Amino acid sequence: MADTTTASPFAVTTILISVSYAWLYNSTKGSLLTVSLYHATINSVNYVFFTEQGITHSVFTYYLLMVAVLTAALILLFKPNSLSRSGRATLEE
Repeated sequence: MADTTTASPFAVTTILISVSYAWLYNSTKGSLLTVSLYHATINSVNYVFFTEQGITHSVFTYYLLMVAVLTAALILLFKPNSLSRSGRATLEE
């Protein structure tokens, strides 16, 4: 049976971090390579520093707070309609 105590915070973190993916994608004019490398880096760091050390549950609250602050900063600085200084990236570009 799945542990439901961390399912909700994990979902919130996933939604919040997707804003940074959108910002990075739009800021690099649609570079999937950059976003993929960012995603791989986040996964690697989380695994090496948190999972391997066995401290995932003790630092997850701080990680969630850090992601929330990053998301709020991106939305305030770059506005939610494009999350970029140059505008939203489209397939036509």
